[in-house]
Formats: sequence, structure tokens, C-alpha cells
Amino acid sequence: MGGNIGVVALQGPKWFFGIDSVFELTGTLILLMISIMSYKAYKLCKFKRYKYYSIAFFGLTLGHLARTIANFAIHQEWFSLNELARIFLMGYGAHILLTLAALVLLIAWAFEIKEKKIFCGLMLLVLTMLFVSSSYYIAFYWAAFVMFAFITWFFFKNARKRKAITPRLVALSFLFLTITQALFLTTSILPELYLGAHIAQIFGFLILFIAIVKVQSR
Repeated sequence: MGGNIGVVALQGPKWFFGIDSVFELTGTLILLMISIMSYKAYKLCKFKRYKYYSIAFFGLTLGHLARTIANFAIHQEWFSLNELARIFLMGYGAHILLTLAALVLLIAWAFEIKEKKIFCGLMLLVLTMLFVSSSYYIAFYWAAFVMFAFITWFFFKNARKRKAITPRLVALSFLFLTITQALFLTTSILPELYLGAHIAQIFGFLILFIAIVKVQSR
């Protein structure tokens, strides 16, 4: 029964349910390493952008961890149906809130939004959009897609100016993460794209991890 809940909620093929938890856990570990290494880079060179990276990716780490636990609990059927439904809502609720907060933070840094009121206003605007939508799943991935697209545009613009490999890797990683959101959006039409979304997401995280490693190896 838990598996059926997950298939309906995750919009993915039934055979992939459970395997997605492995992808999610892998992504969580990569995100954690990115967050830690970003903080080390900040301590090393004192650039504020690495401080923002560290906070944002730690938020993404916690969000992915919450979704991973929710998925795994449902797959293993640890609890009763009512408890699983509650765990699913809590896990995905935490995932959505933390992911959106991290993305708003990255946008605030990219576009030099220093006023905390504007930051809070952006967050409230995104959350309002989720609450008034008929499908939180679609609304969340639409919001994530738009925000990742803006961040990707910023990093590609930055990469053209700097003409170095590291900015290009960062831009490429966010392009993969933008594609990930688009694939998640279309899983309601073609569930098999759920696997493609997870693969694109892992590629995005790995490329970003490589970029952070290159920064620290200078």
C-alpha cells in the first residue's frame, strides 16, 4: 500500500519506486559535500558568494534528506497507512520549503538583493503561488524551474565575462538542474522521465562539486 501512495505522489513509474531513494541519498551526500567545501572556500578566501553557497546548499541538503527519508519510509512500509501519509506530507513539505528558501537566497545573492524585506517578500510570493495552485507538485516544480532558470542565466552571463573553466562548470551544473525541474514537470505526462530527472540532477550536483573542488585546488 505504501508503494502505491508513493507512485501516485511522485508521478514516477512503479518499478523505479525505491530506487529513487538511492538517487536522492546520493544527491544529498553530494550536496552536503558542496555545502562543506563552499564554507571552507569562504574561510579560505573570504568571498561572500561562498558563504551564500554554503547556506543555500545546506538548505538543499536538508530538503533532499527530508524527501529521501519520506520516500524510504513509504517504500519500506515502516508505519501504518495514516502515519505514512503524514510522513510523506511532512517530508515533502520540508523539501519544498527548504528548496525554495535556498533558491530565493541564491537569487538574492545573484541579483544583489540586500534588503531582508525583499527576500521575505519573494519567499511569501512563491509560497502564496503554491497555496493557491490546484497542484502543489506542479506549482513547486514550476517555481523551481523559473528560479533555476534565472540563476542559470546569471551564471552563464558571469561565465562569458570571466572566460575561465570554473564559472563555466557552475553555469553548466545549474543548466542541468534547470532541466531537472522541467523533466519533473513532465512526468505527469510521461512517467519514465522521472528517471531522467534524477540522472540530470545527479549530473548537475557532480559538476558543481567538481567546480568547488577546482576552486579549492588553486
